[in-house]
Amino acid sequence: SIMVTSSAHTGIGTLPIIWYGNESQKEKYLPKLSTGEWMGCFALTEPDAGSDALSGKMKAELSSDGKYYILNGQKIYITNGGWADVCTTFASVNGKYTAFIVDKNCEGYIIGAEEKKMGLKGSSTVTLFFENCKVPIDNVLGEIGQGGPIALNVLYTGRYKLGATTAAGSKYSVDLAVEFSSERKQFGRPIIEFGMMQRKIVHMARRAWEADALVYMTSGSIDVAISKLDKDSPDYYKQMQRCIEDHSIESSICKNVGSEALAYCVDEGVQIFGGAGFIEDYPIAQMYRDERINRIFEGTNEINKLIISGYALKKAI
Repeated sequence: SIMVTSSAHTGIGTLPIIWYGNESQKEKYLPKLSTGEWMGCFALTEPDAGSDALSGKMKAELSSDGKYYILNGQKIYITNGGWADVCTTFASVNGKYTAFIVDKNCEGYIIGAEEKKMGLKGSSTVTLFFENCKVPIDNVLGEIGQGGPIALNVLYTGRYKLGATTAAGSKYSVDLAVEFSSERKQFGRPIIEFGMMQRKIVHMARRAWEADALVYMTSGSIDVAISKLDKDSPDYYKQMQRCIEDHSIESSICKNVGSEALAYCVDEGVQIFGGAGFIEDYPIAQMYRDERINRIFEGTNEINKLIISGYALKKAI
């Protein structure tokens, strides 16, 4: 839960302002987001806009005095939503999907109750309501109509980051399985000495290694691309974002392979633990609940598979 909270804050909660914010927005928000004095969140999903994220119905209209955009709508399943001081959200301005920075103290910004989740119980997940929410015109992020690219480009980073966290979780699952099976004795010897247990652990280790290797390759490739940029260029962060966007296929692969590896490793880990794996006192039980969300958020695995195939075909053509 702490990892998810921190990852959402440093990634989707902060990157939109780093990449697309103007100088005054960066000066206002980034120092306190960097120190942790403020927490960030990213509000994209709506009741009728999940995988089809850009079909959101939230509206933004310019106020009569021209000083504010008035937002009306709701966003659901928002990680960090109950705790965040700064929210990047999206609404249509005369049919043009647009990003906004919303302060917690904006009038009409209402935080719903915490969701009772199956896992990640130590993180915040809420519905955010925008009821005639007054957002200063200076808080438009990027340009009017740029909301779609902002939303999707930020999610690319979240996907290979999720690949990293799930690869790490897979390796931790292997450690737990090896430790438990080395201590647990049946038929007069540790169960790790049985071929069936060894086979399980081998396949867990293989999947964990596959996920880890993909993340290593992807993040390394991104680092190489970014290292060639001019840090003094006023477009440095825009060029960095383009480097990451160019790895959209790899990011989706990392997310898919990592989340499926973790699901496999945790499931096999529970099996190796046997009855103990079904008891909350053992960490593998909590992992079994917590890991399930990884195949859903940051774009479902099914959507990411469409991205992998679709983008690969476009690049090939």
